[in-house]
Amino acid sequence: MKTGNAVLCILGAMIGAGFASGREIMQFFTCYGAFSGALILISAGVMTALMIRTMKVPSVSGLISEGWEGKTGKGLVLLLLLCTGGGMTAAAGELWALTVPLHHARSLGMLFTLSACLFFSRRPVSVLTGMGYLLLPALGLALLLALRVPGEETTKQMPSFPQMITGILYALSYAGMNVMLSAGVLCDAGAGCSGRKNCRCAAWAGGAIGALLLLFNEALLPHSASLCDEALPMVLLLKAYGKEGYYLSAALLYLAVFTTLLSVLRAEKELLQQIFLHYTEGWMGLFTLGIALLGFEKIVAGAYPVLGFFCFVLLAFPKKKGRLS
Repeated sequence: MKTGNAVLCILGAMIGAGFASGREIMQFFTCYGAFSGALILISAGVMTALMIRTMKVPSVSGLISEGWEGKTGKGLVLLLLLCTGGGMTAAAGELWALTVPLHHARSLGMLFTLSACLFFSRRPVSVLTGMGYLLLPALGLALLLALRVPGEETTKQMPSFPQMITGILYALSYAGMNVMLSAGVLCDAGAGCSGRKNCRCAAWAGGAIGALLLLFNEALLPHSASLCDEALPMVLLLKAYGKEGYYLSAALLYLAVFTTLLSVLRAEKELLQQIFLHYTEGWMGLFTLGIALLGFEKIVAGAYPVLGFFCFVLLAFPKKKGRLS
């Protein structure tokens, strides 16, 4: 696999609705004010190291040790994947409800998006490459427009020491969560690249995600006071451009939802196959729809930080005799 295509796949897997809406960036970084840039650099560096390690493993299950610790780890990873899949499915339903003039648009959007992603999860790498060519330009345009929206005249405050420690833990959690969510794609990309290409690919992907986080953080910082508690900060910023900005943000969010859900289902399928021998896609659909009923905002706020930190620990501190040497 070419390095450029692999980087597009990884970015497509990591840039989900939480990223594109600004909710994750606000929660994990922007709310820490002047310290947010340092947190992003920490997270991007850790993410790059974890990606290099993950790309050396042939499958998602190979990331986790055996024994009871391994079973616990697989359970936590599966729970994160299910929560993320449910969150993306719920977000797709909300987007359909806001943009498609049909009765039961929310339910139809959830069912259509989940069904399409289940179908394409059989060949996620090729689909993610194609969608990456659409997602990144849309993301760049949204970013440029957001940077032009006038912000409040506020001074960037440095958080207290306890808040800085919390921020560092959140940065590590963000890195672990994103690498684990894209683990299926990372393993596939690693299988198609040599050792040096793996390092180069991870470095480009880590640098790109870090640069995007810094730029989006810069766009959100002047509005942090008013958008801190909003579910979709970027959508509210782009509303300043009228109907065009509204539909651009909706299209961007839907692309991000689709690519992340596709990547999550790829990893989820492998773990579920170790539990259920048959009808894996049926179980994936049922579990994902069930969790989607909780709603996108509750999943991002409650499940992501805790489960993400556990995933960071699993990826960063494997057993000495494990397969991540």
